[in-house]
This record gives sequence, structure tokens and C-alpha cells, in this order.
Amino acid sequence: MIDIEQILKRKDKFEIADKFLTSYTSSLGGGSLNIWDGKSENFNHCSPLDGSDANIYILSYEGRKGLYLTDYIWSPYEINAEYITYRRTYIKERKTIWDNTFIDIILISNETDCKFKIVCEIVPRFLYKKKDPFFNEGIVEKDNIDYDFYCSDNIFFLYEKEGVHKNFYKIYSFNKKFKLKKEGNVFYLEIPINLKSTLFTPHADWEKIVFAVTYSKDKNEGIEKVKKAIEFPDIYFQERRKDLDEFFRNKIPYFNSNLLYLNKIYYFCNYVSFSNIYDFKEGNFKNRFTCPSKFRLLCQWFWDSAFQSIYEKYINTDISTSSLRNIIQNQDEKGHLPFTLAIDKVITGDLVQPFILPIALWDIYLKNGDKEILKEFLPSLIKFDKYIEKFRMENGLVYLKVPGESGWDNSRRYIPEPPFIQKNSPMIKNNRYIFSPDFNTYIYIGRYLIKKMAKEIGKEDIYKEYEKREKILRKEIEKMWDEKIGLFLDKYIDGEKIYVKTPAGMIPMLGLISNKKQNREIISHILNKNEFWTDYPIPTLSLDDPYFNSSDEYQSYWNGRVWPNINWLIIESLIRNNFLKIAKELIEKTIRICVVSGEPNCYENYNPFTGLPYSTHNIFNYGWGGIFNDVLIRRVCGIQSDGRNKIISFLPFLFPNSDFFEIKNLTCGNIPFSIEFERRKEFIKFKLKADEKIRFISEKNEKIGKKIEGKIPSELSKVYHFLDL
Repeated sequence: MIDIEQILKRKDKFEIADKFLTSYTSSLGGGSLNIWDGKSENFNHCSPLDGSDANIYILSYEGRKGLYLTDYIWSPYEINAEYITYRRTYIKERKTIWDNTFIDIILISNETDCKFKIVCEIVPRFLYKKKDPFFNEGIVEKDNIDYDFYCSDNIFFLYEKEGVHKNFYKIYSFNKKFKLKKEGNVFYLEIPINLKSTLFTPHADWEKIVFAVTYSKDKNEGIEKVKKAIEFPDIYFQERRKDLDEFFRNKIPYFNSNLLYLNKIYYFCNYVSFSNIYDFKEGNFKNRFTCPSKFRLLCQWFWDSAFQSIYEKYINTDISTSSLRNIIQNQDEKGHLPFTLAIDKVITGDLVQPFILPIALWDIYLKNGDKEILKEFLPSLIKFDKYIEKFRMENGLVYLKVPGESGWDNSRRYIPEPPFIQKNSPMIKNNRYIFSPDFNTYIYIGRYLIKKMAKEIGKEDIYKEYEKREKILRKEIEKMWDEKIGLFLDKYIDGEKIYVKTPAGMIPMLGLISNKKQNREIISHILNKNEFWTDYPIPTLSLDDPYFNSSDEYQSYWNGRVWPNINWLIIESLIRNNFLKIAKELIEKTIRICVVSGEPNCYENYNPFTGLPYSTHNIFNYGWGGIFNDVLIRRVCGIQSDGRNKIISFLPFLFPNSDFFEIKNLTCGNIPFSIEFERRKEFIKFKLKADEKIRFISEKNEKIGKKIEGKIPSELSKVYHFLDL
């Protein structure tokens, strides 16, 4: 069996996430702590680092600060670090979060007599008069922050009356007596330390300091939590371990391969989903969901949730469907689906986002075969489609009002010249709205899948209606093809084409699968090293565009960076059109992006030349970054379930050195199954075990049984695409 904690240990991660409380822990102590109660007034998409809430440092009595990190190990379970400071003072630290309480055990020893202070620095969150630099300039920090504070019985609490931590009691304590100091808006909890030399003792004498923090809307409840954590710190480590073990051992399928980095990708991507779950059961959030990232984007986004559900379907919980359920349950009477959700508000009004929801829903349905899901979601899909037609369609195509509706916030597609900031778009400045080929393709695929879903549940009238609606939209999208460029192009609502080459002009290939000539031209762009075939493709703007940018700055955001969800769409487009050799290359390059830094990373975006994640305008532990797992299971391992008919297709895209795989506790419908396979020169040998009889299909082979063994060619000639099942 795999030691999951061991393979996920690393030295470059600095976060701990719990159900609501999170911590940036790059230094001694809790770093910048953040909590969200799901309310719109307490949400700021950049909030987690807007303040310092539990930094600890060492201060000598001479006033010098000093702390040198000698070792650091992160795992999902806990963080362990070691430091050295004054006069050969050694520090060992162990920290985690459980039950929304940050707990830190600090051990200190010294080889000589030494005196210094441990200082915890606490700063209330900053407040801003303006919150969105992309539409409003001149962010101004508010000078006077309204808060209360109190210190008694070795408990310090801070109560902020405004800002992202509004109405929270932030409660801090140590197991040692501390003194409170205040300078301006900064608080200091100081503990004097007097260490005696242990150099000549049989064993080092380690001084134990326990530090605990919780944020609570109930002061007394929070105080009791902190007191318990101070008295019984080990319980918090044990309980977090128990929660994670339950998830890794029982909630996700077991995965093992001969390539360590693939194992790391698989378990880390699943951890990212686990770490981003919110479960408010209140207001607009009646169901559990995964936010994009608890370290920046805390709310729920429409197309993010859909992409996340595509890989979360493998997790043996309801998270993939419960996330989507929040979206449809907040549909308004007109049919509009929410852009961004908080407990108490649809934050972005009548804006729309790409219609990935039908793709995710169909994918989930194929895995579990439950028609009740289709019956539940189909009315909302139809209602949104008709909302789009009524309020956002002109001359047969859907138009976008702001760049952000496409998901491509600052793309040159929508902003002709730098600086590439949304407010500079003609869409906003001149109400010159834009038809986009990718956005319209999502609507088209949505209609195609609505038709298929209607057939599944016997809704013949809907099937016939959407057979017509699908064809009408298809004809209009086909007109967006540009013969000169050889891509589908955006165009203004007045008809003027936008001659900018991006992967968005390739995405119609996912839906319009019959035009082989156009597809070959799209392929020529993909494979052109002067356009899109970089070391780590596919960049979001062609390299030969005068404004292509791969620098680490906001201008490159959608103008050169590589995005995992866009790569996923292109991979699926290639496979559906049977460009299997190219798809295989892109699959391998995409998988390698996840681990090019040495350890797996789920970020928003990556550099097209180095494969490394960007530092600016990028988010770690990002939800749709986990879509690497779908590429790994569905494409590298080649496993596609059709739970309706108890069918498993096995069509793997193995790349060099990927020779052995073992997967257990996957499901097809309600049937658990396991499969192991290995490469043997020109063929792949496999064994499958299922709890019930199942049909097993691979290219020309088809078998039925509970135990199936055999071999298949290592190179594929045809793959069944999930949109066609």
C-alpha cells in the first residue's frame, strides 16, 4: 500500500486549510490567518494576506530579531519546521488546524544560558474604500479601524466591527503567561524565555510552548476551544489525521503506478479538492461545494464549479453533484444562473459565465448512471438556455457584455491594446459587445447534451425541440470560421472580426466534429512552434502576436499563460476528432506541467516555456487545477465508465516509462471495480475485477464478467469519447 503522507511531504508548501479557517504558515506561528462565514460582506477575493494575524518571532533583550529556518516539511496532515536563533538556541515546531483552531507546539532548547522573548504580533485586517482595481482605480486604505480588544486570564481576543472578519472574535492564547503590548493598531503578546545550558546534560531539555488561535462568532465558545487546545494539543493533530485518513483511504479510489510523480499528482489533486470544501448549509449554500481556493477566491463560481466536478466525480462522495446543486438552486425566475455566490447574495448581478455545466453533468451521469440527476438538473439547463436566447442573443449568436463573462478576463481578444485591464475593453467603454466562438460552442454543446439527456429520460418533445435548436446554433458558429486565419474568430456585435489567434478559436472543434478540413487547419496552428506548440503548451495567445506576453505580470494573465482547463478542452477536442497522436503528446506535456517544479502544483496558470506556475496573479490549491486528475484517469489510464449500461471502456494513452498502474475502488454506476495493467513491449496486459458482471470494451475487444483478463495494443486507433456515449 502507498504511504500517502510520505509521498505528499514537501518543502515548498506553506498552507493549512480547515473547514473554514486557513493559514499561511511560511514562518514561525500561524502567519496570516483567515476565516470566511460565507457572507458577501465578509468576502474579499484577496483577503487572506491583507493583514498579519499570528506571526511569532524571537526578540533578544538587546532588541535584535533573528530566526534561521534549518528544516521544513509540509504535509496535508501537519507542518514540521526547525529553526536556530540566538546563542545556539534550537526550535522545533509542529502545527496544524482542526475544528477551526490553529494549534502550534513549539519546543526550545539551548546549549548555553540565554534570555530572549517570544513575541506574537497581531494586526487587525486592513480596510479599503475601493476593492476592485480592475474596474476602479485608487485603492485607499482606511486609517481608522473600528475594533474592540480584551486580555484576561491569559486569553487575548480582538473583535473587528468591519471588514472581512466582521463580527468575529479572534482569540489567542499560550500555555505560558504572556504580557500584552499595543503600538498603534499592532498588538504584541510577549513571553520571556530564560534557558539554561543543556550542553553538559545527558539529554537536551526542551521547553514546550503551546500556541492556539481560533476565530468564532461566539466569544465563550471560542475561549473554550482555545483553552482545550492549549491543554490537549495532541488531540487536534490526531483528529485532523483521522479526517484525512478517512478521505484518502475510504473516499477516493486507490491509485498506484511505477511513476512516483503520477502518484503524487493523483493524491495531491484530491487533497486540493478536500481542502477547498465549504459546508455552510445556509442561505444560497444549502449544499457542500468546493470553492476555487480558500486562499483567494472563497465564493462559488459557475464555470469553476463545473470544471471541478469533472475530476471530483471520481471521489466517492456527492461533492461533484452537491456543488452544482447550489448553482441551479439559485437560478432566478428568468432563468439566469449565478455568476458568483455567497450565502446571502448573487454577487455579480446578471453577468453570465461559460456554460460548462451540461458537460460536467453528463460526465457525472455517465459515471453513476443515475437518471434522477438528469431529471433534477435538466429543467434548469433548459431554462438557462432560453434565458440566454431571450436576453443575450443577436443574429443567432450569444454576445458577451464584459470580458470576464468569457472567463478570459483581460485577453487581447477583448482589449485591443495594453494595458490589458477589463475597463479598457470596447465592451465596457462603448457597449460594443462581442460574439465569441468558444462561449457559443459551450451553448451549442449544452443544447446537444440537453437533447441527449431528454432522450435518456424519455422526454421526446424536448429531444425534438433541442435537435432543432442545436442545428440552428451550429450553423451560426460555423460562420465564425475565418478562411484566411484558419481559426474561428471573435467578432463585434456590429460584425467586425477580431483578428487575434487564441485557443478559443480551436474550442469549436470539441462540438463541430464534421469539418475535417477546418480541423486540420486548427491542428496546424496547435503544432506550429511559432504560435502555440511551446515546451508546455497551449498558451492563451499566439506567440507571433505583437502583444504575446509570458512575463510574470498581470498583462500576461490571458495573453500567454497556460491554463489547465483550456488544455483539458483542447485535449478532449483532439480526441473527439481522432487526432490521437497529437492528443497523446499534449496529454503528456499537460501532465508534466503539474510537476515541473519537482512537486505537484494545482495553480490557475503556468508559464508556456518553463511550465512553472506564475507568482503574480495566480492562485495555489486552485480547484480546476485538479483537472489534471481527469486527464490522468480518463486519458493516461484510459478508463471511461458508462454506468447506465454497466460498461467500462479501457483505452489508455501511456507515454514513455509509464509501465504499471493499479487502481482500486473506482465505480461504474453503483458497481465498484479495480483494474491493474502493465505495458509489455507492443501490448498492454490487464486484469479487471468487479463486484458484479460488467461489459469491458477496448478497441475491438469486448468481454463480460466479474473477472476479466487480457491484452490490448499499446497504440490506439480509436477512442470512444464521453460526449458521444
